[in-house]
Amino acid sequence: MSDQIILTIPTEISDRARRIAETTAQPVEQVLIEHLKTLPSPLPALPPEQQAELDLLVERADRLMLRKAEAAAILTERGHAFSQSDFNPLHD
Repeated sequence: MSDQIILTIPTEISDRARRIAETTAQPVEQVLIEHLKTLPSPLPALPPEQQAELDLLVERADRLMLRKAEAAAILTERGHAFSQSDFNPLHD
């Protein structure tokens, strides 16, 4: 069983799909279908309490990233040289 879907896509994607179709001697529709088959299934929704916990963790991570950027700016202003690996928690 199959469904027919009419889809408007950007020209650059259409051109790319046509080039792949020509190279592989397949219909454009088949090229697009094969690509869509490679996409992962959507993740299931989290229960509200887990979603709330995840939101809090993301917010904490964002604040930590901002603090690291501020620290890097201060170090640079004070003439200290550093690399990204200096901010890696596994750095020796």
